[in-house]
Amino acid sequence: MVKKPTFQRARSDEQIELRREEILRTALQLLRERGPKGVTLISIGEGVGLSKSNLYRYFESREDVLCEVFLLESKKFVAELKASLGSLPQKDEYSLCAILFAQACGNHSSFSTLNSQFAINLEENISVERVVEVKKQSGLLLRDAAEALHAALPSLGEDGALDAIKMFLYQLAGAWPFMHPAPTMKRAIKEAGRSEFDTDFRKSFTRVCYIILTGLIEDKKATEV
Repeated sequence: MVKKPTFQRARSDEQIELRREEILRTALQLLRERGPKGVTLISIGEGVGLSKSNLYRYFESREDVLCEVFLLESKKFVAELKASLGSLPQKDEYSLCAILFAQACGNHSSFSTLNSQFAINLEENISVERVVEVKKQSGLLLRDAAEALHAALPSLGEDGALDAIKMFLYQLAGAWPFMHPAPTMKRAIKEAGRSEFDTDFRKSFTRVCYIILTGLIEDKKATEV
């Protein structure tokens, strides 16, 4: 549970940065405890001891806070992905790369949750300038991940690796919330006996990633003929 600290106004640049970091930590904690809907300016303010109006000194909006959390979690996700792909003993192991991507998504649930929210509503209620900055940073991380995948799967090619990472993330955006339903939905699925909706994320998403990879390599072969 987020505890309310004693309020102290941040005045220096260093204090402001420390307060921003505190806000982001609180937002991440709320995200993990309550999900995206539980991360509001009011709940964040209660966690850091600031009023809703004072939070605007540090971030444009709730969505701006979540965008920054998304970027921070994206860095952690990409770092794990690069490390795991870089440790593979041999190249062009498509099934292993699919497993590792799905594993990284499962290990970084906050990233996966926000990835599913990003295109829907995280880009709302923030300035165009802020959206541009978020896109630039996320684009660099996307290419970092693609470079790591290309190093592990050289036969896929650079363009193919970038396409694969983008397709993985598109599919993750839809698969994650579907395979991680809210408690009420989980109960309904159980009581209705609808086991087809009770899906193991890592197993299913590994298959999705593998199909994407093998489809891309077959497409590459066809275009080279």
